[in-house]
Amino acid sequence: MGMSEFDTFEEPVKIYDVIQKIKDKYDVILVDCMTTWLGNIFHYSLDPDQETEKLLASISGKEIIVTNEVGFGLIPADKTARLYTEKLGLLNLKLVHKA
Repeated sequence: MGMSEFDTFEEPVKIYDVIQKIKDKYDVILVDCMTTWLGNIFHYSLDPDQETEKLLASISGKEIIVTNEVGFGLIPADKTARLYTEKLGLLNLKLVHKA
């Protein structure tokens, strides 16, 4: 595969399954982005802790993972938005430790 070639895989939730399927085929895997992924977890009413653990278990060290910081702004008034902010912060922390 040349430097200008790449493949795109779109997966709203089960990123961990895609990583498992392709990790031996590629030198680098760009995962974009954790902020949207976690939003999808909330949208589909899945357990963010369980999904995070599946994601962390799939990481092989080839991944470049994109995320955003959402905790430095105003504290959301909505309970779900606060939970999302907290879970994203914990996900980011776990990703840093895994790196």
